[in-house]
Order: sequence, then structure tokens, then C-alpha cells
Amino acid sequence: MKSNDAFSPKQRLLLYRLAEGMSQAEAARQSDFHPTAVCRFLQKPEAKAELERLMAVAEQRLIERLPALVDKALDVLEAALTARLNPNRQLRAARIVLETASRLVRKANSDGGTIINQPPEPPTDSH
Repeated sequence: MKSNDAFSPKQRLLLYRLAEGMSQAEAARQSDFHPTAVCRFLQKPEAKAELERLMAVAEQRLIERLPALVDKALDVLEAALTARLNPNRQLRAARIVLETASRLVRKANSDGGTIINQPPEPPTDSH
């Protein structure tokens, strides 16, 4: 794996933008790259490997924060459902968190892992 200085600051910014989930076109615009240069850059094995590493780090950070975000999103939903205010922004944010949680839970289930720690099963009485 390449070290951080194996990429120029502009290339590193591009990789971070892509790891954040931006499209190649948007990441190219924000990183001052031509779209075809992005495609060529991402064909390099070291760029691909670094992007995969950054995406894994971003996903792991999200997984670590997810339980607290889901709880907050549920609180927002509860408040929005009982309030008489226009909660569009709060509802959109809550929906995004819940959709992300759902996607990650499905992924974890398909990978055989878990995302959110669940309480242990109670012991069964062997009588």
C-alpha cells in the first residue's frame, strides 16, 4: 500500500471525495480534475487500492456511529410525527440515517457479521 505522500494533494482530495460517495464527475469538479483523467487515475492499482482502503475506513466509522445515529433519527421521527411544524429537513435526515442503517444491516447479514450489538440471549432453563 502506498503512503500518504505517494499521491499529490489534488489526487488525495479526489480519493477522499470518491470515498465520501461523490460521483466521479462531482469529485472531478471539486478536485479540479478532468473526468477522463479521473478514469485513467482510478485504473492505477495503487489508486484503486487506496480508494478501497479509504472507503473501508469511512464505512467502519459509519458503522461505529450508527447505533447512536439510529437512536437520534428515531427521536427526530417521533418528534416530527407529534409536532405541528414543517419537519421536512429533519425527516429527510432521519430517513437517510435509517436507510443507511438498513443497507448496512443487510450487508452485515449477507457477510455473516453484525452491525449493532444485540443483547445476549437469556439462558434457558434446563429443567
